[in-house]
Amino acid sequence: MNKSIKSNSIILAVENIYPHIKSLHKQEITDKTLLKNLKVISNFFEVSSNMASLLAIIIYDQIIGDGHNLRKILREMELTPTLALEVHKEVKTLRLKGWLINTRPKLSRYKDCYELSKGAFEAVMVNKKEKLNANIPNCQEDALIEINAVFGTIIEEFDAEDMVEMLMFQMMKYTQFPVFQMVLTDKNLSDSERLILLWMSSEFMVKRIELFDITWIVERVFRSPFWLHKIQKRICINGYLLEKNYLTCYEMGMIDMANMSLGSAIIEKLDISFHSEKTRPVFNLCVPIYPDNINDTALFFNQDNKRHLEEIKSLTSVSSYESIVSTFKSEGLPLGISILISGNPGTGKTESVKQIAKEQNRLLLMVDISKFKSMWMGETEKNIKKIFKEYEAACAFFDTKPILLFNEADAILGKRQNVQSNIDQTMNNIQNILLQQMEDFEGILIATTNLVSNLDAAFDRRFILKFSFELPDKTTRIQIVQDKLPNLSFVYQKHIAEKFNLTGAQIQNIKRRLIAQKILHGDFEMELNWLENIISDEIKTKQTPVIGFVANY
Repeated sequence: MNKSIKSNSIILAVENIYPHIKSLHKQEITDKTLLKNLKVISNFFEVSSNMASLLAIIIYDQIIGDGHNLRKILREMELTPTLALEVHKEVKTLRLKGWLINTRPKLSRYKDCYELSKGAFEAVMVNKKEKLNANIPNCQEDALIEINAVFGTIIEEFDAEDMVEMLMFQMMKYTQFPVFQMVLTDKNLSDSERLILLWMSSEFMVKRIELFDITWIVERVFRSPFWLHKIQKRICINGYLLEKNYLTCYEMGMIDMANMSLGSAIIEKLDISFHSEKTRPVFNLCVPIYPDNINDTALFFNQDNKRHLEEIKSLTSVSSYESIVSTFKSEGLPLGISILISGNPGTGKTESVKQIAKEQNRLLLMVDISKFKSMWMGETEKNIKKIFKEYEAACAFFDTKPILLFNEADAILGKRQNVQSNIDQTMNNIQNILLQQMEDFEGILIATTNLVSNLDAAFDRRFILKFSFELPDKTTRIQIVQDKLPNLSFVYQKHIAEKFNLTGAQIQNIKRRLIAQKILHGDFEMELNWLENIISDEIKTKQTPVIGFVANY
């Protein structure tokens, strides 16, 4: 046996106790060696002998990689109901201390599967009781990072009341740090309010989230309408959380539970001045596309489209953008540059924006309207505001102003409807919120749409530039075919461009089909009839094409 194991009194105690578990509590224990071993574990964890027996099983199973649920262990120990209740209380105490953790598999019907936490298990392995007590973080930032992880695990395991008790026990370890001291010692706050404020603080510190949906937090964490009602009263009616500057409204003068931020009182206590670098924003509704990740792609347009594209580039160029915005400001004009690009699918709208972002070294934040629209009534309206908050966070972080792209924005740029249903009302609310956000917008916003004829007049006024990308003419189609299908003879290339009114995306799809055929069948002699059949299939299927031209294969 390893020398360190021989000297480990805990491991030896577990080894001696485990064979006697089933008979341990059927009669009074008189075996002095067994009593001594139980006392070793009792003293180490400061628990009763019954709990020591339970821990011996848990430790033994954890070492060999096996596991049992608490109910099964207690049944094997054959404890009386009274003793079993006492053990349950001790289990809860050890969980509060962070020494026991729940390890129930997601698909298991057993809820009470336990093992020692990583720290407690290491303490047993080195036989050092002092290691049971977790080290207190050295600074408030580390404490917030630690509790952020604790929140993430505990709220999944407990009912609301047990969870509040456990989290409050954890929070009390950090009272030497300013934000914890302020929140935990305010006698006018309930425990649930304390936890919400500290959770928001940890999210702000760890993930740089600034805008919070209090309704979602309460429903997610406490899972009860009772808690939500109490918090609403404290925010909207009594106003204590706002009065003390623990929370603030995103829009001044409007109390919106879905758009709350941490107040100045907490922000001051968080003391984020120690950050030597700006914290990278987190994107949930916007898809960040970085310039370095955008492939160079050759784009071909009719003359009018080329002119439109050059005007967009000039307006948003790094050299002219700041000057334009500065002049707008001096003239008292809105500071946002919003551009609408319309046109048939596959004409290169989205890819053009990507290439502009790459050329100007700007981050592109793309919003796919079809993906972010929520099935839950009211959620989509909240998401509109969150999109613009994510953009503001990106502007604060990056030196070059990002581009916010609303891709395929037909669904929210259309004409507002006469309200005849809840859906009509929701869509009108979405459009009204978007109109207000665009009115106050500072930055570069580009929207693409296939249905410009359906554009609401109020949106029309908010776009400084409005261009339509036409289908490629014959000359442009030849250029696209030559670029995408360079292996075809010029005769075939010219024939395809002249006979078929294809978009760039359709030509790209045909290229994919040809590559697939070559992989499946090797080199083969391509006949014109066969090629025309492939093209006809592409046209007849009327599948939604890839927007723009993706990178060459």
